[in-house]
Amino acid sequence: MSDHFLNTIAALEEKLAEQMRPVNKTRSMINDLCEMAGLPPKYDISEGAENANGTRSRPIDSQIRSDDFFGKPLSTCIRKVLELRKAATGEGPTEVKEIYRLLKLGGYKFNTLDDANNLTGLGVSISKNSLIFVKLPNGLIGLVEWYPDMPKRRKDREDEQSEDSEPPAA
Repeated sequence: MSDHFLNTIAALEEKLAEQMRPVNKTRSMINDLCEMAGLPPKYDISEGAENANGTRSRPIDSQIRSDDFFGKPLSTCIRKVLELRKAATGEGPTEVKEIYRLLKLGGYKFNTLDDANNLTGLGVSISKNSLIFVKLPNGLIGLVEWYPDMPKRRKDREDEQSEDSEPPAA
């Protein structure tokens, strides 16, 4: 096969990938709505190549090494998962289940062997770190820094007000 054909094929594949990005984003939103409605996802939107076992990997999976999160603090690892996800897919926020899956993929050691308990503990840990993580109205988890216009919590407003007021004169 001539180089001309190979170059043309490569250029067309790149063009196709660009055309598929908005399609996959729409498919992802449909899948999210299906999940919220208790239905199975309608689309397989994975863009990765097939693994040795015949299943398709997700684009972010190839960016996480099996020891990336080993021995590291949980909140640091969650932050890295969300940042990698945003860089890999353009969609940063995700479900707690996906964060859990990626943490395990990266070698994070949870306290128990029970996935359900670990998943619950992860959700609790995320909710306790509200200065770093935010739960969106659709249930997805993102980084607070991605939402600078997000309304402040009541406690944050009270803290700002107490900093603005002058202490009483002695």
